[in-house]
Amino acid sequence: MADRQSQAEAKLMRLVNDPKLAALLGSTMAEVAVELADAKAEARHWKASFEAVALEIKILAAVIIASGKLPRIVITRADQERIPASKELHVGTPEPGVRIYELRERGVLEAEQNRVVLQ
Repeated sequence: MADRQSQAEAKLMRLVNDPKLAALLGSTMAEVAVELADAKAEARHWKASFEAVALEIKILAAVIIASGKLPRIVITRADQERIPASKELHVGTPEPGVRIYELRERGVLEAEQNRVVLQ
């Protein structure tokens, strides 16, 4: 075991003492550090996005329950399966702080998106 350690140490010393290999190792480590930083930033972005969605769902449920129309909301798999595949939930934001939820035909939503893109 001690012999392997000394061989590893010898290899490391050769690497450190060789300017080309040291530069290659340094640039590789820098690339890894940049990739790691990018991955961490992306993870923070997605975490914030998922937290925002979770908060939006909680607010929507609270608004419905507070309106007095329903004492609680229960969504079953059967409820989910009753939503036609041709429908899609559209969330409009006509002004800050306002959300409009509508279940629309997929073609309508796609046509509206195309209209927005063409303008």
